[in-house]
Amino acid sequence: MNDPLKKSFNHKTGVAVEALADYLELQSYGIAWNEGERSIPQIWSIYPPRRFTHFALLSLYEFVASNFIKDKVVLDLGCGVGYGSYRLGVRGAKSVYGIELDEKSVSFGQTQFHYPNVEIECKDIHDLATDPQKHGSFDFVYCSNVMEHIKDYGEVLKNISDLLKPGGQYFHVTPPSGKSKGNPFHITNFTIPEWRKIIEPIFSNQRYFAHIPIRDRDKVISEYEFSFQECGPSDSGFLKSISGIILATKSWQG
Repeated sequence: MNDPLKKSFNHKTGVAVEALADYLELQSYGIAWNEGERSIPQIWSIYPPRRFTHFALLSLYEFVASNFIKDKVVLDLGCGVGYGSYRLGVRGAKSVYGIELDEKSVSFGQTQFHYPNVEIECKDIHDLATDPQKHGSFDFVYCSNVMEHIKDYGEVLKNISDLLKPGGQYFHVTPPSGKSKGNPFHITNFTIPEWRKIIEPIFSNQRYFAHIPIRDRDKVISEYEFSFQECGPSDSGFLKSISGIILATKSWQG
């Protein structure tokens, strides 16, 4: 398998990763274990160039699970293979519905991360929002590292609002300060203050959090080694943050 990142870790680790990819039968799903920004957690957790990112992403799900979704109906927008949807379901959500555009990721996730109160499906949020039974049906919408990939983000934000119950919450995670410039997978590079202005006409009630590792990146070995510091949208804390977080609440007036 041709992987330029393999130069950065030893041969034994590379063999282990490839063996695990074979064991998981990723080739049968059409999934490359190191493609783009789509996390395969079983592999990224042991693959040095991706390990920090894996635990950083998982820490976001753990933060939400610990603080916001107990007994709630949750939409996981852009759920990938569904490992985070699974985490939210196991950790107390009433139910979790994950949607993802990549069919092969959904097929893999349905076999690897199934749980009684979790469903993941290949579906576009625009199609979901046109279903009258889904309007106002979710208590919480989780959307991590997705919006920077979306061109029609304004329409997606409106869809999210339509899908949320009055008083429901939208959890928005993007690179905090335009750090993604030059990333070929990203369409937008908005800072958190810029996202605040974009989101505000739809969700005027907003809280902000900086996402900061508590150890050096190469020493992080779990999702519990990150702090979440509440701050203002222009706070200097975002300079140290690996993710900018906006927690927005839908008005009770609908």
